[in-house]
Amino acid sequence: NPAKEPDGVDDRRRSEAGARLLLAIAGEDRVGGPGFERKHFRRGEIIYDAIDDPAPGVHVIATGRVKVYRLSEAAGEIILGILGAGALLGEEALFADGRYDSIAKTIEATTTTFIANVMVRDRLESDPTLGMALFEIA
Repeated sequence: NPAKEPDGVDDRRRSEAGARLLLAIAGEDRVGGPGFERKHFRRGEIIYDAIDDPAPGVHVIATGRVKVYRLSEAAGEIILGILGAGALLGEEALFADGRYDSIAKTIEATTTTFIANVMVRDRLESDPTLGMALFEIA
């Protein structure tokens, strides 16, 4: 078993990797252009739901905090993480069958940058070294 890191270390690593990935894919000057969209969510709003939502892209949290969790009949709500600014949400959809495998719900007002999967895949094809950023997050 790997050594458990102090609370917050994995979340910080995810945040740093998410921010690096966003900048690598988009560049600061392209965020807001085609394939990128700023989205605003109120406290308690679902960003995506593994049961109901197709996964057309990933989100990078700009401001706010998001709880990522799964539901289990036996255990109820299983919290996978509480993520803040810079964190990447929904990256599993890049590798899965185009579906999210968790639920992301805001715990405070949150703004994200949504990046269409096609933008991520196109950029990864042109620069495979960016895949390492995804492995840091997974």
